[in-house]
Amino acid sequence: MQIDPTFYTSLQQPTTQTGTPATTEKGQFLKLLVAQMQHQDPLNPQDGAAFVAQLAQFSSLEQATETNQRLGDMTAAQTATARAGLTGVVGQTVTAQTKTLVVGATPGPTLSAHLSGAAQKCDAVITDATGKEVRRISLGTVSAGDVAIPWDGNGSDGKPLAAGTYNIQIQATSPSGDAVTATAAETGRVTALEFQDGKAMYRIGSASVDPADIIRIGG
Repeated sequence: MQIDPTFYTSLQQPTTQTGTPATTEKGQFLKLLVAQMQHQDPLNPQDGAAFVAQLAQFSSLEQATETNQRLGDMTAAQTATARAGLTGVVGQTVTAQTKTLVVGATPGPTLSAHLSGAAQKCDAVITDATGKEVRRISLGTVSAGDVAIPWDGNGSDGKPLAAGTYNIQIQATSPSGDAVTATAAETGRVTALEFQDGKAMYRIGSASVDPADIIRIGG
């Protein structure tokens, strides 16, 4: 009885089947190895060199299994450490870049615009999910840096906007007529750390903020 060499190769590949631990593969390897020894032809025993090669493959499999286990433990530990570090921001006031704003019952964060240079004309443009403009707030002539956006939650008709998520964009033009790079930002107190589909997100009022978008911690 000979064992197909491709079986050993398949054992060394990472398993993608749910609920099939590497220890099961090791057990199968040993069972097949023992079965081969029990059923070999006494008049034509297995070549010693081939047997040693099979044992070497088993040793490699065992080492690979242990390595994968240790890597998994390290990954889990690093994930736990990273999550623990994120909790330190809860309760603090942060400013984060944003392209959306949430209108709801909970008071929203304070909005502002960050400009890379001075602008002769600067507008904060709010649009709905269809791209329709619902409010344009003129910020006038502004210098480089941060400028507050005085938004009261109302649309262009002076009535409160319906609850939901809206888009916000900053349109700025320099004195020479060139476009000025500008982004909207929101400032608020982080009330919670949530995990959405495995991704960490901060809760600020009704809005969810990606930690990568935070540009300042503190008032």
